[in-house]
Amino acid sequence: DLRANLTSDFLDISALVPAAKGSKKTGGKKAKRLFSDDPLPLEDLRVVNADVAVKVSRMVLPGGIKAENVLLKTVLKNGRLTVQPLSAALAGGTVKVDAILDGATGKTAKLDVKIKAGGLRAGLLAKDMGTTDVLSGGKTSIDIVLNGRGGSVRKLMGSLNGKVKTVVGEAKIKNTEINWAGADFLSQLGQAINPMAKKDDYTVLKCGVVRFEITNGIAKAPKGIAIETDKMDVIGDGAIDLKTEAIDFSIRPQARQGLGISLGDQVADLVRLKGTLADPKLGLDEEQAVKAAAEVGAAIATGGVSILGTVLFDKLNADETPCRTALGLGPVKSKAPKKSDTKASDTDKFLNDAAEGLKGLFGLGK
Repeated sequence: DLRANLTSDFLDISALVPAAKGSKKTGGKKAKRLFSDDPLPLEDLRVVNADVAVKVSRMVLPGGIKAENVLLKTVLKNGRLTVQPLSAALAGGTVKVDAILDGATGKTAKLDVKIKAGGLRAGLLAKDMGTTDVLSGGKTSIDIVLNGRGGSVRKLMGSLNGKVKTVVGEAKIKNTEINWAGADFLSQLGQAINPMAKKDDYTVLKCGVVRFEITNGIAKAPKGIAIETDKMDVIGDGAIDLKTEAIDFSIRPQARQGLGISLGDQVADLVRLKGTLADPKLGLDEEQAVKAAAEVGAAIATGGVSILGTVLFDKLNADETPCRTALGLGPVKSKAPKKSDTKASDTDKFLNDAAEGLKGLFGLGK
């Protein structure tokens, strides 16, 4: 049996375990799968029993992230590894991890893990990782509860059940630090949340939410991805099959009222993220684009007030609180009408009059 009680004022983990650079490749080609199917070394867990406690005042993690007051308490007995707890002060907040990996059989492991973080500042994390000026603020909370069973990382991921929830509070994104000429997903998403980003110095992020519900290796986000900014909102809905690593998400930007964003711009920005975790691919969400175009045609043919007004003025702005929706909560009930609602009503009246004129011109509705 091994017993140890270790303390250190400073430990640089990044020097021992360098952060990964680029995508993993095999034989000069990009790996097709992210999760390894190599057997876990479960037999090694049964070689020794151990009871180890570690305290570190300051620690540097891979990627340059700085942590303080790190506490690790771990027990290994008869192939069962328990980490209760692993805790640290990080980016202005705290993180706590409780985990059990039971590999007593030597062939299949049972995993139970809980991760809870609160008060983290996304801007400080970005600063630690070297992107100093891109983001400021962004108080973040993380809540993860997962359990699964398998003899490899791939089989563990493919059997997962649980939940993942991340909530980001108000932050400022410095647009001048973003490479808008890039063709990657982040640059396209940045343009979606603020079409005027190339002209504005900052984009104000009001909130961001990512929430997955995981059952038998299928991670679903039922309207569980949302970003609210002062200019645009972005809503995501879809799923990840952790068994095959296939992804399928519909990502819809919606302009806040009064921005003058055209329907054509909104349809063009209906994005679908498909492919796999190792090789994601962006493209036009053709299904939603066709649906939007059909609604426009129906509105012009019938002259419907609400349909025509909504589609042409602010089609996708039906959900005024996408972050609450992503959290599984209902919208906040407003006691008084917003000024923007009044403007929308005026626009509806104007569009209704125009529609009536079109109906008369083309002989519709008789």
